[in-house]
Amino acid sequence: MKMKITISIIALLIGSNASVLADTLYVSLSGSHKSPYSDWGHAATNIQDAVDAATAGDTVMVSNGTYNLSGTITVTNNIMIKSGDGQTNVIVDGQRNYRCFDLGNNACLLDGFTIQNGYVDHDNGGGVYCSGTTPLIRNCLIIRSSAPYGGGCHKGTLINCTLSDNVADHDGGGCYQSSLQNCINCFNYEDDNWYDSDISYSCTTPLPTGIGNITNAPLFANAAGNNYRLTTNSPCINAGVYQTWMTGTDDLDGNQRVIGGTVDMGTYEFPTVLLPQIDITNGNASVYGEISTFTIGGTNNSWTAGTLSWTNTANAANGTVPVSSSTFLISGLPLAFGDNTITVTGTNTLENKASDSVTITRLVEHGTSSLFHYVSTNGTAAYPYTSWVTAATNIQEAVNAANAGDTVLVTNGTYTSAGQISVAKAITVESANGPEVTIVDGLNNHRCFILSDVACILNGFTIRNGYMNNWHGGGIYCWGNTPVITNCKLIDNEAATGGGGSYQGTLHNCMLMGNSAHHGGGGFNCTLNSCTIVSNTASTSGGGSNSGTLQNCILFSNSATSSGDNYDSDTLQYCCTTPDPGGIGNITNAPSFVDEAGSNYRLNADSLCINAGNNAYVYGSFDLDGQPRLVDGTVDMGAYEFDPAPFIDITNINETVGSEVTLYTIGGTNNSWTVGTLSWTNVANAANGTVPVSGTVFQVSSVPLTGGANEITVTGTNIAGDEASDNVTITRDPLHTGNSPVHYVSTNGTAVWPYTNWVTAATNIQNAVNTANTGDTVLVTNGTYTSVSQISVAKVITVESVNGPEVTIVDGLNDHRCFILQNVACTISGFTIRNGFMHDWHGGGIYCFGSTPVIANCKLIDNEAAGYGGGCYYGTLNSCTLKDNSATRGGGCHYGTLNNCTLSGNSASQIGGGSFEGTLNNCTLTGNSATYGGGSCEGTLRNCIVYSNTAGTSGDNWFAASAPDLSYSCTTPLPAGDGNITNAPLFADEVGGDYHLTANSPCIDAGTDLGLADDLDGIPRPLDGNANGSAIADMGAYEYLNILADSDDDGLSDGDEMYTYGTMLTVADTDGDGLDDGDEVALGFSPTIHSAGAIAYGESIGESNVTNNPSAYGLYSSESIGDLSMGYMMVQTSNGWANLWLQLEQCDDLIEGVWTNAGDAVLWQEPADGDKAFFRVHGQ
Repeated sequence: MKMKITISIIALLIGSNASVLADTLYVSLSGSHKSPYSDWGHAATNIQDAVDAATAGDTVMVSNGTYNLSGTITVTNNIMIKSGDGQTNVIVDGQRNYRCFDLGNNACLLDGFTIQNGYVDHDNGGGVYCSGTTPLIRNCLIIRSSAPYGGGCHKGTLINCTLSDNVADHDGGGCYQSSLQNCINCFNYEDDNWYDSDISYSCTTPLPTGIGNITNAPLFANAAGNNYRLTTNSPCINAGVYQTWMTGTDDLDGNQRVIGGTVDMGTYEFPTVLLPQIDITNGNASVYGEISTFTIGGTNNSWTAGTLSWTNTANAANGTVPVSSSTFLISGLPLAFGDNTITVTGTNTLENKASDSVTITRLVEHGTSSLFHYVSTNGTAAYPYTSWVTAATNIQEAVNAANAGDTVLVTNGTYTSAGQISVAKAITVESANGPEVTIVDGLNNHRCFILSDVACILNGFTIRNGYMNNWHGGGIYCWGNTPVITNCKLIDNEAATGGGGSYQGTLHNCMLMGNSAHHGGGGFNCTLNSCTIVSNTASTSGGGSNSGTLQNCILFSNSATSSGDNYDSDTLQYCCTTPDPGGIGNITNAPSFVDEAGSNYRLNADSLCINAGNNAYVYGSFDLDGQPRLVDGTVDMGAYEFDPAPFIDITNINETVGSEVTLYTIGGTNNSWTVGTLSWTNVANAANGTVPVSGTVFQVSSVPLTGGANEITVTGTNIAGDEASDNVTITRDPLHTGNSPVHYVSTNGTAVWPYTNWVTAATNIQNAVNTANTGDTVLVTNGTYTSVSQISVAKVITVESVNGPEVTIVDGLNDHRCFILQNVACTISGFTIRNGFMHDWHGGGIYCFGSTPVIANCKLIDNEAAGYGGGCYYGTLNSCTLKDNSATRGGGCHYGTLNNCTLSGNSASQIGGGSFEGTLNNCTLTGNSATYGGGSCEGTLRNCIVYSNTAGTSGDNWFAASAPDLSYSCTTPLPAGDGNITNAPLFADEVGGDYHLTANSPCIDAGTDLGLADDLDGIPRPLDGNANGSAIADMGAYEYLNILADSDDDGLSDGDEMYTYGTMLTVADTDGDGLDDGDEVALGFSPTIHSAGAIAYGESIGESNVTNNPSAYGLYSSESIGDLSMGYMMVQTSNGWANLWLQLEQCDDLIEGVWTNAGDAVLWQEPADGDKAFFRVHGQ
């Protein structure tokens, strides 16, 4: 009852506001965008501007179209936002970059929209966010949106809405803390459709406690095709609750909401008189200029009657065709040059209309004279890519050039791109030499392929490292099962929701291995024939496959957290899997792979999968190895047909060895059909030989190597003489490179290897790095160093400048990254690293594989990355400056550890302008910007200053999704954690970029001891900055030096130690001679030179009160007998006298070291006024 009252109040408020001098503002993609947007002709072209112009009680009316957002639509007034009268196709698309709506006013209304692809990664409500439950959302379809909580919606009251295919990382895939009535909230992901919500008269799972709820499947017409209308037998029909205000309202299709006094659940009302439906099956396409007519085909439902009419807006052509059953074909449709938007319209017996459109672009000039378009990493990229010489260098360009029926042929290489490859034409994209050598790599950053629902074919690729963080299909996403993927390997792809390897599509002779997703680690809703599906994982259900149809497949060794390790909700025939799925021809025996641990999923001779398939599901003549598919008349299960041919696999990998390696051992495996002997050859030196076959493992020892590349081939035969071979290349360095621990780099060098002095210095850093061995140093002198690509360091070496970052510059020319550092203990020191650029990955200036590499005393300036870490990705940065870098996340740095660094002027388009995650100690972050967390996002910060940063949405200085991890830091607002303060840090000159602390800064002595010895200037830590007798580390990158303080309590002020005597500020006895620095200065000694010659304490007057001098305090210098060092002695006094016996000794042989007296001892007495006095003896 409480929810009904709330909804009634909202309706009254909106009705009341709308009746008091309310204005209507209009939005249309074709408007002239003239404020105040008072009619369709002057309509705003985006929703936000009209919303901003509206005042309380106004209505914003939106026309048909897809409104792609460049930011979230934010509503702060009591207004109504509605689709226009008769406008039934108003789509707000967040493009998976932005939340669609933020409804901040409790009395606003959103009515009649499709809200899709909303996204937010550090807040709730991907599609819609409401500040409370009173904003009203009515007749809206909320789909494919994602957020940590409430993928579709957070809070708000939803009436007659449909929420589906939304994703939450944690709770509430559809909604979170919302109120729902007459809604369908189904098929959302991450454990549940709703969380902590008030739900009644709605279709959802699990069953809520409210009245009138059901858990039956809603029976959508075609959710995969974005048709969330109800079918005839849907349990949601007439299952909602009627309220009087609903009379006269419409659903999202513009149809009457109340029929016969009842209402349905969901966005769409099921009509009593069934409406016509038109679906053109052609996709948008481009055709050659000589094609002047076109054929359109499609389907209509049984309520479509009479005739279908068609129009072409480009040339006003039109016509009709009679309705015949459920399909239609319109031939000879005339095309104009350019875009031809063709619309087909049908009616039912009551003249209700339905239509669909397609755009056919007729090219002004013929796009190509070839049916083949070539792709090669070595091509010259000359359109339309009709030969290997003029081949495109990326697959997408060739796909764009192709027309229906063409083939895109791709040669060997690894192909990466900044985004997924989109195929929306009936073309074939295939490799020239198969998946082993033709690789499409998503770089763990994006999906590899998206295939529209057209008859396209993808053949012969390895598709790996695809990633989709908020939707289906990590490797491949197919709009339906029309696209065909054949002879491909889908490896190590990941999707947040369904189908790690592939979402939908029809796959033949494919390997799906190591993929992961929420549902269907290998594939989701796919048709799979003769595929091997192994080692895939699902965080919920269907480790191998979910909701698919499988024939002749092997599904083994997959895993899922909740249900169905190998499969879940699949239909299987003639498959090898566990547990027994029932059905025809399935077996549960282990498949008996050749070497599962080594990822060799071919069949052994004893496998029960051999000849166990059904030939009706065979596609093509060859298996994944390119071997004949039918050997004995009946197809095998899995991607590989068993063939008693020999097989050779060298397990060594291509590598480079030192010049001292003259002999090499080759190992590998062969199958049981390989007999007799194996032969081997090295083409580099014509060496050859044989070894006998013994079992299925071989070893060829002592293969002689020559300098340079050695291509070694091993060949085996079966009993019939059929051959198989494999090869590997071992490169032997022609010279030993380790004859110098230092290798020099200078722009003026003569570049004579191995660069062991300044005259023969290398002229670029990479050559010297390549020459260095473990423990060596690459020493770089003044200059600006550029190259055609990043400098790669994969050894435990030090690369350092002679004279520091001001005069030693590595410049990426805004073309490529500057450094890539492997996860080894290498050090980069003393450089300015600027203008690095990474257009499709992380680390614009530097990319580190982990935190082991050290970057010290460097300036990272004006670097950019499309991914994470504009300045640096990972690594440990000591005493560095990161300035004016940019990225999607972590403009300055992403992950890693930073000590004594300043981060200023960096920016991130999403989160973490200065830094994202990682650990920051004694760092200063100021003047950085981002959407979330202008200074820092997540991460651990100690002794840091995070001030004067800005964020477009939330967290000017810092942002954390849960609890922040800051301590002993200066920032606002005050975070939880020990020792944090919010006072302004009082920099010396913030505008001028001088972030040293002034004398009154609250950051002085406000940190905690982190064990850092020095600050960014090399000033030691900790100092007694406030001169209170206690030395405590400051916050920020710079330690404040108070010239009047005495941090080490040695009797000298810090100012004198720093600027007059050069002594240590944190150590009382700089030279370690037992006398504090202040005492030495008072006595006239040097506090930086070890001075103590003799230190003796005596009880009695006489000789015994001076002990022998230890060798460390020698009274004379043994280097030169004529150079007697001056030593200092401390002698106790007695009765006001200091007594010292002096004995001169001589030695004839310093090696023998026998000393005898030279004359008699002399007693020296001196009156002493104090308890002790110092004396010295000066010998000449």
